[in-house]
Amino acid sequence: MHECAGKAYHRLGIWGQWDPCSRSATVQRDGKWYCWQHDPERVKADEEKRRADWDAKRDRELAKYKRIARNAKLGALVTMETAGLLERLGKEADLSYEKAGDNGDSHTGWAIQLHHDAKAALALAASIREVLEASK
Repeated sequence: MHECAGKAYHRLGIWGQWDPCSRSATVQRDGKWYCWQHDPERVKADEEKRRADWDAKRDRELAKYKRIARNAKLGALVTMETAGLLERLGKEADLSYEKAGDNGDSHTGWAIQLHHDAKAALALAASIREVLEASK
């Protein structure tokens, strides 16, 4: 029987030391004998598997953060478009209200409601823009 050429770490109190492995060797690599645990090919295969698992996990995490960033950008874009749309609708409604008054038409219930909706749309658009500017 051959002894393993690998080393094992043994803890001694708060310190430790490296000693020769106490297992019997089962495989010979490059003229040295190793047990199943210290076999260089198995150690290399385990390290490659750990690395591949870690890379896959890192790629999943990066993809998740890229998705979050993309969604945030899309959300900001949609919010900016919404603010722009609200501003345009508010201004058009306000203009329609003013034109109705200029033509001598009475401001009926729908026109007054339109006027209030226009003001609300403009206020909402302004608050959206404030939040977006503050978050930059």
